[in-house]
Amino acid sequence: MGADWLERYWDVSGHVPYEVNLGSAHVSALGNLLDFALRFAVLDGVCGVGKIQREMRKDMRDDRRRHCALQLEVGALAARKGYALAFEDCFQPGAPPSDVVLRIGRQALRVETFSIMPDKRSQETDRFWQRISLRIKRIEWQHDTPIAGTISEQLDDEESAELLRLLDKAAEQAVSTNEANLEAYSACIL
Repeated sequence: MGADWLERYWDVSGHVPYEVNLGSAHVSALGNLLDFALRFAVLDGVCGVGKIQREMRKDMRDDRRRHCALQLEVGALAARKGYALAFEDCFQPGAPPSDVVLRIGRQALRVETFSIMPDKRSQETDRFWQRISLRIKRIEWQHDTPIAGTISEQLDDEESAELLRLLDKAAEQAVSTNEANLEAYSACIL
């Protein structure tokens, strides 16, 4: 994918691919990362796998990455079952290529893979909740105290910054006085 792939992906998408994000810190994420990498190893030399790798290297949109990852998954599973396979193979001249072609004997099965992505608004909402949750978690870690509560709606940047400022202040006061500051807590809710 290239030494700068993660940096370029971040520049385009605002995050690193989920398969890579926590691979060094969590067992299940590491398993996903290894599974993803091993697909390339298992499929090395298969006709068309280079096209998929090139697409993933050049097109850093989540939907394209997931589509390519799904092609690799289908291909790797088929290879384990003894199918000969090819990626991005044209059935006839001028026809669009099939995502994966599985062959056994004289029979061929052409497979189209689809990755359904949430709409842009859902993706933005998800990014907000991930971002605000991570920032609240950082305040908890910084002050070594739990924070509990409910945020009932998505906040804009200014409201988020104010909430985080109030939470940081309340956490600092709670730790220094060894008791919850209900006034600061109420301000956070409002």
